[in-house]
Amino acid sequence: MVVRSIVVVAGIALCSLRATPSSAYHDEKQSVVTDTAHQLDRHESRLGIWRYDYGFAPWLQLGTYHFLWLLRVPNLQAKLNLYQDKDWTIALSTGFAWVNLGNFKSFDKNSNARITSLPFQAAVSYRFNRRFELSVMPSYTYTVLKGDYEADEFEGLAAVSNLQWVAVLQWRFSRVFALMLHARWLVFQGAAANVSSTVSLDDFTTARVHAAVKTDALDFKAYSLVPSMLFSWSSFNLRVGLGYGNYNVPLFNFVLPTKSIIPELDVFWRF
Repeated sequence: MVVRSIVVVAGIALCSLRATPSSAYHDEKQSVVTDTAHQLDRHESRLGIWRYDYGFAPWLQLGTYHFLWLLRVPNLQAKLNLYQDKDWTIALSTGFAWVNLGNFKSFDKNSNARITSLPFQAAVSYRFNRRFELSVMPSYTYTVLKGDYEADEFEGLAAVSNLQWVAVLQWRFSRVFALMLHARWLVFQGAAANVSSTVSLDDFTTARVHAAVKTDALDFKAYSLVPSMLFSWSSFNLRVGLGYGNYNVPLFNFVLPTKSIIPELDVFWRF
């Protein structure tokens, strides 16, 4: 399904580029909109292999992870511009995502566990000069899990609300090439799940438990550092990188408890 989604997105993008003038160079007028306070211009689109964003108004940008809809995971994000001048940009963003774990083969098909994720983010971007820019974002995600589940299925990934600090440093060499450093630090997380679970007391007795999830995931410190290269051309952008730390699941903002190598790959068009 993911491969099919990528093919469909690429086809739509190519057709759109032929019909609409586009400029994807990143300069003083075209800024990175992912994990920054910047947003698209009115009626401008950003179409990538993972998500689609649209400049609905000068002060409002809407977006969605399109491939997740193929997996029956509805989701939507909105970014609201509060202030912008030559050097400073300030924005607020929020969204939602909902998933029924019974739709996935890796979980019990009879499970009715449902996860709702509500992320909130405040972003401030400051441009030091034409080459350097820093964006800082406190990000809080409220997550609730409801329904029946087996605790083993959620080891390290239980429904957890958390607060993270995100920072992105951009070093622009030209409108075609830039270096970026993406840092993420887990400040706090706490169980926010209202769940029901079946527990086996012995070979003949089971009991229903209704309580907030408790998990070892609350006891680890997490961070990640991902340097990447951004290539910008007149029709599309390519971002590739490789970092290390605790991987953060996008949108739901679940932080994996084990540190590992983190790859970065994004291909997108702006038109």
